[in-house]
Amino acid sequence: MTSGNLPISFMENQGQVDQSVLFLADTPGLLIYFTPDGEIFYAPSSGKISAVSVTYPGSNPGTIVKGSDLLTGKANFLYGQDSNAWVTNIPTYRGVTYENLYDGITLRYTGINNILEREFVVEPGADPDGIIMQYAGHERLSFNDLGGLVVSTSIGDLIEGAPVCYQMIDGERVNVACSYVIGESGTVSFSVGAYQKGLPLIIDPVLDFSTYYGGNSDDSGEGIALDDLGNVYFTGSTLSTNLPLPNAPVFQEHLNGTWDAFVAKFSPDGQTLIYATYLGGNSTDKATGITVIQNTSLPSGGRATICGYTESADFPLWNPYQPTKWNKTEVFVTRLNADGDGLIWSTYLGGNETEEARAIASRSGGAPVVVGYTSSGDFPRLGSGDPTSMDGLSGAPDAFIARFDNNGVLQTSLFLGGTGADYANGVALDAVDRIYITGQTDSLFFPTRSGYRMTPPGRINAFVTKLNAAGDTIIWSTYLGGSKDDFGMAIAVDLYNYTYVAGYTNSDPEAIELYPISPTAFQKTFGGGKYDGFVTKLNTDGKSLNYSTYLGGLLEDRIYGIKVDNLSEAYVTGFTISDNFPTKYADPPFHNARDGLVQDAFLTELNATGTGLLFSTYWGGTYYDEANDIAITPDGLNITITGFTESFNFPIHNAYQDYLAAFPPVRRTDAFVTKIVKVPPIADFDGVPTTGCSPLEVNFTDNSTSGPFPITSWLWDFGDGNTSPEQNPVHIYYNPDPVNATNFTVNLSVWNQDGMGFISKVNYTTVCPALIADFHTNKTEGCIDNATYNSVIRFFDDTTPAPVGRFWDFGDGTNSTAGPNVNHNYTQPGIYNVSLTAIGTCCNNTTTKYNLITIGQVPVADFNATPAKGFLPLFVQFNDNSSGNPTSWEWRFPLVEGTSTEQNPNHTYTLKDNYTVKLYACNFCGCSWANKTNYIKVGDPLIAGFTVNKTSGFAPLKVGFFNDTIGVPDIWFWDFGDGTNETRYDNATFVHIFEEEGEYNVTLNVSNFYGYDVSDPVTITVGERPTVYYIPG
Repeated sequence: MTSGNLPISFMENQGQVDQSVLFLADTPGLLIYFTPDGEIFYAPSSGKISAVSVTYPGSNPGTIVKGSDLLTGKANFLYGQDSNAWVTNIPTYRGVTYENLYDGITLRYTGINNILEREFVVEPGADPDGIIMQYAGHERLSFNDLGGLVVSTSIGDLIEGAPVCYQMIDGERVNVACSYVIGESGTVSFSVGAYQKGLPLIIDPVLDFSTYYGGNSDDSGEGIALDDLGNVYFTGSTLSTNLPLPNAPVFQEHLNGTWDAFVAKFSPDGQTLIYATYLGGNSTDKATGITVIQNTSLPSGGRATICGYTESADFPLWNPYQPTKWNKTEVFVTRLNADGDGLIWSTYLGGNETEEARAIASRSGGAPVVVGYTSSGDFPRLGSGDPTSMDGLSGAPDAFIARFDNNGVLQTSLFLGGTGADYANGVALDAVDRIYITGQTDSLFFPTRSGYRMTPPGRINAFVTKLNAAGDTIIWSTYLGGSKDDFGMAIAVDLYNYTYVAGYTNSDPEAIELYPISPTAFQKTFGGGKYDGFVTKLNTDGKSLNYSTYLGGLLEDRIYGIKVDNLSEAYVTGFTISDNFPTKYADPPFHNARDGLVQDAFLTELNATGTGLLFSTYWGGTYYDEANDIAITPDGLNITITGFTESFNFPIHNAYQDYLAAFPPVRRTDAFVTKIVKVPPIADFDGVPTTGCSPLEVNFTDNSTSGPFPITSWLWDFGDGNTSPEQNPVHIYYNPDPVNATNFTVNLSVWNQDGMGFISKVNYTTVCPALIADFHTNKTEGCIDNATYNSVIRFFDDTTPAPVGRFWDFGDGTNSTAGPNVNHNYTQPGIYNVSLTAIGTCCNNTTTKYNLITIGQVPVADFNATPAKGFLPLFVQFNDNSSGNPTSWEWRFPLVEGTSTEQNPNHTYTLKDNYTVKLYACNFCGCSWANKTNYIKVGDPLIAGFTVNKTSGFAPLKVGFFNDTIGVPDIWFWDFGDGTNETRYDNATFVHIFEEEGEYNVTLNVSNFYGYDVSDPVTITVGERPTVYYIPG
């Protein structure tokens, strides 16, 4: 959490200021100029700061300074009447970034809720010790008690909150010890404790708003409220004679009695006291509550109504319902005008005994409802109650309910109580003005009805009562507490009419004392000490608890104020003396530990189920600090508390009054106002694509930004009933409408520890019906040069839904965008694939039909055969060589030999003859004959054979060869195996001489017109003739 109010935007300099400035930001009372070297903080008219500059010695000269997170709004500077001097349409950003200011270190400035936040991002391996901030234009640098940096000038101080350093480890924020270090000659650096250097480190100083308000004696803030512009209204009581007043008309400038009430109004940033006034007579006057009419744009808007009690007979009245003070202490109800310098109406309310107003709330039109207690039997009664006990005083005192109209006229005034003492301490209204009251009672017969506890469990019990809008009928009413003492101090109602009660108790949940604590409560056990705070949420019928929890530590803890936001998260405030009061996310400038010798104020936020804390901090200094009331905006982002403090070191920042004015210190108190602003993430995203046909796959990217705290969870609502918790989901859309496009609104909710950011992009994705391209034709075949069955094909688009355009691809190298129906003339025979691309408003879709179109012409029959001649039986393979894509065939081998309808048949001829072969080839365009006369020639087979007169002998060896072939060859080819051969044309016997010794395989190849045959080999063995030696004698 950080403090402030409205977003700061950063404008690019396009000539509206000096050219050395790159960007500028305008915050309340302060201009910030961003230059290439650093920043200049300049207050031209506020009188608080003249000019202070910050540069960064040793930074990279090439640092890129750029705007981050472009906003939709533009800025315009219209100087004078010369439009040529105007500077218009200037882009604005959520931040300014100094990229790589130092090696691995980036500086980011952002502005949310009037907080200027400076953040250093130290990447893994970079050294934060290298960050040096050189201040100039100041008088002195020092620290305040919270570790913040005080930059003092001759006319005021600039205070920068203590730095916060952290790392994200496994999705969890882990704090790192760090602080400022003031060096020589106006330099400031950081001292950073141990951290994981392999992960990024964030150094995050934060500025916030908290102020004293008071004078030279005791002052206490008792009630606080916000209007729809964020202005802060608070009231209380003062003994001071020098209460801070604005330089403007004031209704009552001086303290008139002992205690006077006061009313003050601050601007949203706490820097301007818009109005302040004393309110009282010559005795004691104390204010206890305040409410403000919302919608400040209306004439009655911004009018504050205050309640309290007075002992003064001359209390300021105007158009009073009761002009006379009867006796002792009486209630007052006063409405101021919007400027705070006059009364709209002001009245006493009471009888002859003591009464006090304790709380006030506004009905939907602004008319107030006041509750408190009275001991007067003659307290003004108006209306009749149900039950009738509301019509008169039952005990002493009784609670009362008083409804006024906007003119200060009393409409209802009734009692609420039993025979004992009954006090109303808190009041709240729901959206239809039904009235919810809490307080305490010791009555045995307090008027209960249809409630959670119908009989009193203890000595003093809290009570909760729900009345109708007229305030005269109890809808339900219950005791709330254990067997000891329980005090209901404040009450709130959420959007769903659940009731939240806060107070304090000393009843333990053990069986003997029976304080109602829910099983899943954040704190199930009594912390100890005198009292613990409690927060109890009742279901809408008042008969059961939704949750109930203690809130406290070992000593005394009291809750005085509660508010609930639109997420049903409860915010409570009060005081604690416990050192172990539960805290969460209370890093500086907030407090994890009690700071003083005595009690501190606290602020705690519970989740919607009461099972855990979302934030909790001590708030105070060394001495007494107590918070009495709390106000929040409905979204829970702005939280403002008021109370009183004795501490001279109460935590202040951007303070209107930065010192404790009460004198002497410690014994006197000032009021305080602290405004804390949660900084939830700013949700943003984009998706790609955003338009297409069903099914459409969209890749969503989270572009959300977050301030001091990282985003921890995401929830996407895609607008089609589906959600996702992923950061960057992929979603597939389906369009249920077969005809029309469907738009889907995409919502993104993101959370960090400070709350939720939400963005809704209306009709972000457009999903058209599934575009299904399809077509048909009037025919799928055609013939070239055939007037009866031509090659013109007509295509018909059957796409659903009807496309806005088409692209035809006819498969023959041509295309067309005509349609929905189109004719196409094919000029070449062939088989064609055809594609249609349908063009829709969101997408295209293509369908291709393969081998769809067959374009032919009358075929020209042709064929060949392998072999075309040979010995019987002759196996012949026929091959169709026809052109024109025939689809049927009739072969005649001739007819007497047989037929075939195959495209490539085979046939075996078994008789010697010359055969004529015919082929009849047809397609859808016609037929033609191929006739080959005497094409296949079949003859008797040859069987080669021979004999020899000898197969061996001595070289040279003469061998006689004798033809023994069967059949009638034309050629005899002899291969003698010795490297010689001979071709002969007759079958006469002949001789061959083998000259050398060896073995020779002799073969005979005989052939004629039809073919050939080779004989088996005959081996001839030739030996060497022996040598004979003759020896005489």
